[in-house]
Amino acid sequence: MRRYLAMLAACICLVYCAVWAATELGRWHFLGPEFGMWQAKSDLLAQAGETTPDTLVIGDSRAMAAVRPGLLPGRNVYNLALGGGTTVEAYYVLSELAASDALPETLVLSFAPFHLEFEDAFWARTVAFRFLTPSYLLDLYARGGWRTFGKGPLEATGRYLGLPYYRVPALRKALDEGFHGRTTRRLYRETMTQRGWHLFGDMQAPRCLVQETALESFTPDALLTGYLKRTLEIAQDNGIDIYYVSLPYSTYNISRIRPGYLAGYRSYIADLTDRYGAARIATPAAVPLTMMGDCSHVNVAGAKVLTSLIAQAIRNTERAG
Repeated sequence: MRRYLAMLAACICLVYCAVWAATELGRWHFLGPEFGMWQAKSDLLAQAGETTPDTLVIGDSRAMAAVRPGLLPGRNVYNLALGGGTTVEAYYVLSELAASDALPETLVLSFAPFHLEFEDAFWARTVAFRFLTPSYLLDLYARGGWRTFGKGPLEATGRYLGLPYYRVPALRKALDEGFHGRTTRRLYRETMTQRGWHLFGDMQAPRCLVQETALESFTPDALLTGYLKRTLEIAQDNGIDIYYVSLPYSTYNISRIRPGYLAGYRSYIADLTDRYGAARIATPAAVPLTMMGDCSHVNVAGAKVLTSLIAQAIRNTERAG
């Protein structure tokens, strides 16, 4: 009986390991197209660490779509903003460049207000795609990250390692909708070619709501604020020119967001930027629907307008200096 149970246990372990190995080798095919973009950002970060950027953009997907590196001053410009990114990933990016002695001369920061309140992609992307190193995850938990991100160390480890139990939902979705390795690799190539810039939609005049329309008041999370401060401290301590950009909503959404919410967000940003010597770039509160690719992200036309505003602000500072 013991021999039988030992053989059964060994078979189960072998099957489990085989399934894990298969899902590990097939990540490009079922983890979703966003995996290609995030993998590109990891590779671009490594590239930036070797070449030292003139200008670096970090933030979330709204910044990723809105800021085109090729239209900003400097030859070596990267947009390392991430779809679903928070201040945790932003701090990681800048601290990795600091460790490589490759900090940029200019830093452009931008986060959707709700990404300063809570995360919506940390487990599905940051952890599942292994964007952070294990040491950064440990630092996050040491700082009370489980309170903000809502999962304990064991589950975090399982998701980071990609144990089969945590990959079942993604596999089921791929089996239902089809595997998408070609799309994922195409998005990787496009993101690499554009040095991190990528659009998120091609809707015509999208009339749909952003997350902020459902929120009563702006309530920044203490952990996310802490990581934003740490990011700003690195920049300030190293003499980096810092710019913060509050990107516009569509005209459809701006009237549906509570004025008190926006006032709270603007006060929060004003306090932080004043404290760390960051310039706030003036952008319109809203842009026409013709400049939006989906509910939250601008299209090519919107990106051109917003990038030109950011570029002009940087050039004005350079002339003044």
